Amino acid sequence: MSERPSFAPTSTPSRSRDRSLPRRPSIGNLATPARPTAPPLPSSSHLSASTTSPHYTTSLRSRHSLYGTEDRVVLDLGSSVWKAGFSGEGSPRECRGVIQMLAREEGGAAAAGLWGLEKGDVAEDEWEVREERLKRGLRDIWFNHLMADPKSRKVVVVENPLLSTRVKEMIARVLFDNLQVPSLSFASAPVLALMATGSVTGLVVDCGHLETTILPIYASRPLFTQVLSTPRAGARLTSRLRNLLLQYGSFVPPPSSLNSSSAPVVTRIPRDLLTEELVEEIKTRVCFVGEAQAVDAEAELFGGEGEMDTEGDDEDEAALLKRMEKRYSAAATATTISIRVPSLSQPPVMSGVGRGWIQIPGWVRERATEVLFEEGDDDEGSLPEMILQSLLKLPIDLRKPLASSILITGGTPMLPGFFPRLRSALLDTLSLSHPPSPPPSPPLEPPTPRALRHAKLSKRLSTLRATPRFASLVPLTKHIALTNDPSRPTPGSPSRPKGSGQAPAFAPALLSWVGGSLAGALKTGGEEIKKESWQEVLRTVGADDDEEEVESRAFVLPDWTSLRVM
Repeated sequence: MSERPSFAPTSTPSRSRDRSLPRRPSIGNLATPARPTAPPLPSSSHLSASTTSPHYTTSLRSRHSLYGTEDRVVLDLGSSVWKAGFSGEGSPRECRGVIQMLAREEGGAAAAGLWGLEKGDVAEDEWEVREERLKRGLRDIWFNHLMADPKSRKVVVVENPLLSTRVKEMIARVLFDNLQVPSLSFASAPVLALMATGSVTGLVVDCGHLETTILPIYASRPLFTQVLSTPRAGARLTSRLRNLLLQYGSFVPPPSSLNSSSAPVVTRIPRDLLTEELVEEIKTRVCFVGEAQAVDAEAELFGGEGEMDTEGDDEDEAALLKRMEKRYSAAATATTISIRVPSLSQPPVMSGVGRGWIQIPGWVRERATEVLFEEGDDDEGSLPEMILQSLLKLPIDLRKPLASSILITGGTPMLPGFFPRLRSALLDTLSLSHPPSPPPSPPLEPPTPRALRHAKLSKRLSTLRATPRFASLVPLTKHIALTNDPSRPTPGSPSRPKGSGQAPAFAPALLSWVGGSLAGALKTGGEEIKKESWQEVLRTVGADDDEEEVESRAFVLPDWTSLRVM
């Protein structure tokens, strides 16, 4: 019998191989490796455990929000951006711009926020419109993005310490009466933001859309009596940017047709083109915070002008813009750019020629944010002045720990260059606050005790009059630290304190929501308001007396600005 050729397939014992499949020949070292044996199928108990995402399975009691009802819904209803999601998660499920939402409802027309800093009483019709918009927005978020049953979810609402009680009452009425949530709890946004960084002590600066709020917190206890606020925030920046664009921006209208060969005519930007939505888009896309210029030049420019209010007279505003153009245009480091006007909430142009182009000067992109750092007055201070004023109001033994742990939150600090500019502005303000050296005393004859006491008191009074406001904070210069500063120190810059930039790398706009997510997962936070207690007020008071009903329901809601103990 002849030997089998070397290229002939060899028979290998395999009981699991399908006999119907043909064998491939093996030639020397090029033989096809044997297929691995399939693993055994898991049982039903192992299958249910393996299909659950390990990202959301942290313990036996904490389950994914789609399969369990332990997770709470965390709402951060800001005046400009709404954030909603489930507790225990690192980021919200939905972030929605209020201005964009209102612009879509109004067909692209100019729209302000849902509520603002009202200087007087708002009509009841306006409150009804606000409540209807709030109801519509919350229902869309709940059923289209969260996709959860509101009747089985407890809610944590992140609130600003100075949020109006009328706004909180409107939020609670929509959640209880319309969405039928079982319970509701309000938690202070600065406390939650500090919780997200793993700290219990710090000076929280919330630079949002309507106002900037500064609240000191020591050992997890907010000092509400020391809270400060200023309208220098995102809305004021938007107003300054709009005025600069109207004065120095250029607009290139779209061609009449796609085949048009005529040269475009450059004009000023039409006022009706700069809607609130478009200015917000320009601010977030192309603007940044420039470095501070020389203090002497700034004092020469703005000295004696008082407050730099964009809501003042038109002549004062025009003069301010001219001074800014004269100072910043020559020394600008940013380039002039052109952006195409987006459709945003407006219907697209069917002809295909677009809506035109807007040309933004480089110095406008860089110096529109100066409104946040310009020297103000007692009613409206700049951000560095308000931070130092808050430290000045604190007891002496609390100044150092709070100055070394300043936490910046809000959407406006998301602008590039905000953190380095704020730190340099704080240090520059303190460097100009050194107390003057006392003049030498002239030689005197042996004075009487009364004359000596009078001279000492006169010298003390003269020193107090000539001492800058923040002179007592000068020893804290080397301890000033922004805990969530993401910028790196530049070569040649002074060394930073130890706590600078040590906070977790969360976005400043998400710190409050992340803290609320953590508080909801740990089942901590503010006092819960049960649905039964909310409805008890309605049954007790009666639905006919509206004013008494609002007053009684407001008593159920927490109010940090009131001295009444809940």
